[in-house]
Amino acid sequence: NILVELTYAVQAHLRNLSEEEYLYWYRRGIQPVLEKKKLVREEINNKVLQNLATEIVTFKDGYFLSQPTFYVARKNNKSLTSKVNKLNDYLYLSGKADADNDIVDWFHTVGIGVLYVESSSDEEAPVKTYALDPRQAFVVYSRKPGNEPMYGVNMVVSDTMTYFDVFTKDKIYHLQGGF
Repeated sequence: NILVELTYAVQAHLRNLSEEEYLYWYRRGIQPVLEKKKLVREEINNKVLQNLATEIVTFKDGYFLSQPTFYVARKNNKSLTSKVNKLNDYLYLSGKADADNDIVDWFHTVGIGVLYVESSSDEEAPVKTYALDPRQAFVVYSRKPGNEPMYGVNMVVSDTMTYFDVFTKDKIYHLQGGF
């Protein structure tokens, strides 16, 4: 069942990937105006590129990321407040602030941000957080009301093989193959 589902999910992801690649490189200055051919008076061919995409993403990132994300207890309960503070400490030590910055940057660039959280043996920070490249990672959601996440996929493509890590609520599958 996982192979059939993964096949459909990867095909949908590959359809989205071309748009994500276009937006990624557009932000970095690879824009269609550079490929434009001039048909009249070819000797006068001034191409001016002002990368507004980078300006917009930088502005949006600065607006949303003025300070790291943290949690606040809604109830005035000292025990609960200390637990929330402990959670904030764990998230700070896990690198979540940096991951959030990367996720928001990806979101403003290609429209998707993917966060990966894994457990850690470190007592100071029992979890580690990472922002994944959304061109190689995606989440599949249910079509039922509520759109619960069903599983996440991280792909690693090499010259000869594609490796998939599929994360469900209770299992992790490590697969390899070609698509």
